[in-house]
Amino acid sequence: MPYVTWMRTSTEPSPKQTTDVWQVSRLNTEQDKSTVYNAETATINEYATFSDLLLDLGFQYKDKHDVWEDEELEAANEDPSHTHSPKEQFACNSVGYRSPSDMVPRPTEPNKVSYTGFPDIVQLLAHSTGFAALSSTGEVYTWGDERYEGCLGREVTDECPAYYPLPVPLLSNLPTGPIRHLSIGHTSSMLACLTAGNDLYVWGDPRRLPASLQTLFFEHDSCDNNLNDQDGPIPVVITDTKGNEVDGIVDVAIGTNHMIALTDQGEVYVIGENWCGQLGLGEEIECVMKWEKVPLSLDGKVVKSVAAGPWTSFLIVGEDKK
Repeated sequence: MPYVTWMRTSTEPSPKQTTDVWQVSRLNTEQDKSTVYNAETATINEYATFSDLLLDLGFQYKDKHDVWEDEELEAANEDPSHTHSPKEQFACNSVGYRSPSDMVPRPTEPNKVSYTGFPDIVQLLAHSTGFAALSSTGEVYTWGDERYEGCLGREVTDECPAYYPLPVPLLSNLPTGPIRHLSIGHTSSMLACLTAGNDLYVWGDPRRLPASLQTLFFEHDSCDNNLNDQDGPIPVVITDTKGNEVDGIVDVAIGTNHMIALTDQGEVYVIGENWCGQLGLGEEIECVMKWEKVPLSLDGKVVKSVAAGPWTSFLIVGEDKK
């Protein structure tokens, strides 16, 4: 079921808010774009700014200088040497604010683009150069910056533009079933997914990845050790210290420059940079070029899922029900 991933502190109800319908994902780029999925209309809306998203969701703006007292505003404008107080800076959002006429008017209508006719979207994620969405039937859609075609996982043509959500052909009709889960490094240039049969696939732009993660692409025959020769998603095989293949990847997470995988046996494997100890292998290790198993002592509990952020890793641990 679609879910709400934004928060609001106002107690006033939003006129356009529909609980269990909106799915929000933010893209931290120069344009600060955002996307929302509306399950009722099967529509993906892309907003030029996060403010446009809030406006469309029913948040109401008022001029920032309205929160000032008139005397304070006049004093600030009459004295050229006046240094704005933290209150004034917060109210006008600019240390160089001189008068109400300097304010940029708030838009009355949100700047957005709508993509209609999509099936039930169960995941909607953003990364540094685009977006990815997963439908309930396992179809993966991508769109974003055409300069980073590898992150789209598909060929960009006039008929299949980068800016429009389109399916990734190489993630259809896979040997172990449809895609059931997506993972994205929000500040990374790599995406990953898991099939119904727990196989792991990755794609992205290895030119923007550290050497420790580029090895994921080099190990696949189709890449031919060429950073510019990426045809789309590729399967990833995790092996243990003896070279045996590790089956059953049930969860995966991508951080800024590292990756975590969880097996159906509750084992955690990591690869990538370890500047801040995010791999859980000790801070004396700078990076790992091949998958390493994390030594864990959980007092009879098991790892249920994994998550990753900028130079951080998280494990959700619970009771073993076996």
